[in-house]
Amino acid sequence: MNPQQGEAGTDPRIKWQVLPTGGIVVLNLASTALPSSWNLTRYVVDGSTLTDPVQLWDGGSDAIPVYIDLGDGGTQNVPLSPLSLYSYEFSTSTGSVSTETLCVSGTIVLEPDHMTKVMARAMQAGLAALSLPTQFTQRPSFSYAMPVSTPLRFPIVVMNLDLLQQQQIPIGQGIPAEIVNGLYNVPAQALRRYVLRVYTTNVDERDFYRDAIIGIFSSILVPLFQQIGQDVNHSYQAANGQIVGDQMQPGAFYAEIALQFSGLYNVGVSPYFPLIEHITSTVSGSIYSPPLTL
Repeated sequence: MNPQQGEAGTDPRIKWQVLPTGGIVVLNLASTALPSSWNLTRYVVDGSTLTDPVQLWDGGSDAIPVYIDLGDGGTQNVPLSPLSLYSYEFSTSTGSVSTETLCVSGTIVLEPDHMTKVMARAMQAGLAALSLPTQFTQRPSFSYAMPVSTPLRFPIVVMNLDLLQQQQIPIGQGIPAEIVNGLYNVPAQALRRYVLRVYTTNVDERDFYRDAIIGIFSSILVPLFQQIGQDVNHSYQAANGQIVGDQMQPGAFYAEIALQFSGLYNVGVSPYFPLIEHITSTVSGSIYSPPLTL
């Protein structure tokens, strides 16, 4: 039984779920009794004692099938404390039922989408492998982070994910999410648009590296993108220009290349809640550590 998600009773019945974020509890209530007799109370669990009762709902003309406990609704406006254990009691004229002891101290471990890193490494490798014309004496410096310590030098290629947009709604998206092996999977089909900006001191270099970026992108579509579900569709656009100052003096030449493709977007969220690993007790002056069975 997962204490962060469960149900108890028949009439009245209460279902509960602690959000993966911790700090918030969603309660589903059901009873055949008149709504005016419904009462929902939150307690802090201190050992075997219930303390600090807070009345969350006390009757009314309408039933409340769902109650979301956001925590302290007073002046502090904070979620439920991760340092406390909680229990909820739902009572009506037909009886009462309580939840198990709930811990709302959650830790989220994110399993991120790695396409930006994949794109950056492919572009870095491709630009480093280019055979340069004899008139080009320096390879471009590539960056997708701020040049904090080392200033960038011309020619420069900078990459950024300008757009991430969900395209298709998966079947069953409205079905309540369940944890599978401790993981919330957030699948979707998404459009990504990476914009690579090339800055050079002359037109020939700009056009060369613009074409190189489009060529590198096209070369990885089948051997890489097809293998990881990123080949639903793809396209590119390129625009050229020149940077000028306030006095309209000529400056660096640039190209902006937008590389678009659609495919899978998978993010995993693993919520963790604390578990008791060891229990130590003192019996008749000696310390006894019983084995723990999970």
